[in-house]
Amino acid sequence: MMEEHLGNKPIKEKQSTRRFGLRLLIPLAASYIVLFVLSLEWSHTLKVQRVIVEGSSIIPTHEIVKLANVKPQASMDNLDLFAIRQHIRKQPFINSVALNRRYPDALCVKITERNPIAAINTGELQYVDGKGVLLPHSPSQAKFDLPLVSGVHRIESAEVGALLINKDIFEAIELLTIAQAIDSSLYHLISEVNMNDGGDIILYAGDSGNPIFFGRGHTEKKLLTLYEFWKNYITSATSENVRYIDLRFEGQVVAKWDQTDGQTTKVEL
Repeated sequence: MMEEHLGNKPIKEKQSTRRFGLRLLIPLAASYIVLFVLSLEWSHTLKVQRVIVEGSSIIPTHEIVKLANVKPQASMDNLDLFAIRQHIRKQPFINSVALNRRYPDALCVKITERNPIAAINTGELQYVDGKGVLLPHSPSQAKFDLPLVSGVHRIESAEVGALLINKDIFEAIELLTIAQAIDSSLYHLISEVNMNDGGDIILYAGDSGNPIFFGRGHTEKKLLTLYEFWKNYITSATSENVRYIDLRFEGQVVAKWDQTDGQTTKVEL
């Protein structure tokens, strides 16, 4: 009797090998199922012991934990991450929230905060970020070195956390953003931006509060001119002697010095 061969192995031997493999596979699969079920049961017993907060520099960590409102010994698997995220987002200084479980016992809260770019008076001292969102007075001990935006009306009823829809606010933010981009020292030089209720903008510089007649338009060019002029002609010793600086003339800076002869300096830049 002849046997057919396939790949140098008899067909009967091949079939026997398959049956043996199936006998091994069945108990192996059963073991995996049992382990999976046991792992599910184990995960259901895990409780939240810690809330880890990352990315917080303005808002105190304990406030974020309080906002998360995770009950003591809450089940790790039963945490409602959507609801927790919504609770935390109620804090106006928070721009975004990411949550994840860190087994066996921690909830990780990673936040990004809104950074204020200016202070603003809406009847009380508040802040505004680079997108124009109104922020409350700092919820922590953080000290902000921010210029004040003044001369803007009809914002007294604005709600914290809302976008300030106001042309002068947006123009002031643009001015300060450009100043930051040119050099941080220029941004910190500006102590106040008076939007003058739609009229010519007046900046106030440094601790001396030197007025700078800025006008409207050509913001970047004027700020670059101011930066170069201040860097080359003004020192901490002479800044108090500057009565005013005028940037409203094309290609030059007009500076009035507080001297007996009332000297006016015109600098071509």
